[in-house]
Amino acid sequence: MCPQPAPATLRAPPIGPVPKTWVLTWYQNYRSWRQLRVHAATDSTQHLFMAWQRHEPIKKLIFKVVRGVIVNCGWVWVWDNPFILEQWEYGDSFYHTFRIDSLHPADHVWYYLFTPLGPYDLQCQGPLVHVPPPETLPWARSVIVGTQTKGIYRTNNFSGPGDPQPFWLPQNLGLTDLRVWQLCGDPVDPAYRHYAIVGPPTARVLYRKQPYTDPAWHPILNHSQALDLTHSTGGVMRWVSCNWNRPGFVYVLWSSTAGDNGIWLLRSSNDGDSWTAIQTQGPLGIMNVGNLSIGVMQGSSPYEPGDVLYHTYTSTISFRQRIKASFDNGDTWQLRESLGFSGATSRCYVDPTNQGSVYMGAANVGYSMRYLYRSIEHGAGMNDCGNGRTLATLIAPYPAQMWVHPTNPLIVKLLVDRHVWQTWDYGTTWEDMGDCGLPLVRLSILPNRLDYLYMARDSSAPGPGDPGTGHVLFVSEDNGATLYGKSGFNCNQSTGGGDSIPFDCGGVCQDGIMHTV
Repeated sequence: MCPQPAPATLRAPPIGPVPKTWVLTWYQNYRSWRQLRVHAATDSTQHLFMAWQRHEPIKKLIFKVVRGVIVNCGWVWVWDNPFILEQWEYGDSFYHTFRIDSLHPADHVWYYLFTPLGPYDLQCQGPLVHVPPPETLPWARSVIVGTQTKGIYRTNNFSGPGDPQPFWLPQNLGLTDLRVWQLCGDPVDPAYRHYAIVGPPTARVLYRKQPYTDPAWHPILNHSQALDLTHSTGGVMRWVSCNWNRPGFVYVLWSSTAGDNGIWLLRSSNDGDSWTAIQTQGPLGIMNVGNLSIGVMQGSSPYEPGDVLYHTYTSTISFRQRIKASFDNGDTWQLRESLGFSGATSRCYVDPTNQGSVYMGAANVGYSMRYLYRSIEHGAGMNDCGNGRTLATLIAPYPAQMWVHPTNPLIVKLLVDRHVWQTWDYGTTWEDMGDCGLPLVRLSILPNRLDYLYMARDSSAPGPGDPGTGHVLFVSEDNGATLYGKSGFNCNQSTGGGDSIPFDCGGVCQDGIMHTV
């Protein structure tokens, strides 16, 4: 539910001591299938309660008699037996959070916020709010999944839990190898143009596919070309990204052999038809290079939208996870922060509404301390936003994926250690939504449906004989508490039966789930 202006609380003139009154200045609701979250703000610090029910309350007048005349002093809402919740925040606060669990998808909810002490010893109540059942939106019909050993699959009849299994077709025409490292959709039109890094680490190739005009994948950057561009004797193609604000721009993160020639950004302005190379880090014994993340909206950043780029890496000299930033579309790079002490491969995520805000994971020796950090200074001044929890966004050795809401960045979901975590306040507080029960580490979400989760393994599923877990791709409407396999009818066959993602596909690749309506 979008933010709505809330009317002022109606109050009668006080008699005797002035009660502690307040005005609701803002509120917002988030309704999922089983849950309702309420966020509210008041004009003064208060400790609020919520009264709610599945039916509308009675409106009762408040009146007094003045010299024999009945004077109407306002009204209150009355239920016979309401449910009462206390705000999550301790003590008095300006900001107030409530959560109702275990709703039925068809439930209507009426609620108001209140403090026990008000005029005439009655509650001081906020406005009555009605929240209808959530709108039933369709799951994406078209879904593309990249696997680590069996190539790329696509379906145009994807559906949600309980519906028939999708019919998957291999999309491997033109690929000379089926080992997919990463899938990337062009953000300007993810249904039209796709990129994939395919092949073994020391011989990866970047492919492009435009399905509306050509069903085949076409190589646009190979290992030998990358060596020539970077003047390296060896190396690995690490990541591919596109720029929302610069159509046609494609960026590839490349790391040369340790001690050889450093880290490079390979950049194309014509969809990969030609390339230039820019060194982002000299040869310092680079061990692990992470990902490349590109700003979308300017936000608090003084730089033009899309000019801010980030990438992560780990040095074998310091064993620190580092993040670098470019403020000129990749032409020059600055070291912004060093964190952790391990050989972990870190991953960064830029806030889609503010390119000056970025998240990064880091780990210490033993990997028992894996922390999530956030910076609002283009990667500098990182602060722990996971409250000490092991929520680091890593590519290896403990992979985790994050999703930041594209229009409301306070909302973040994170899949790590097969748990879905979520925050509604930039990581000030985190909720563990529970154990998914399976080793899932890939996460993708529809922007308009917070509780439609696509989740996957990054390893092969169990073989035949265990139909409940023999999938690599799952969907969930309750943050992973209930999983529905969506790899197809014949996923338990090693070949997929020609219409499914097979169980021994190696698992889903990096950023391996793309969906369009």
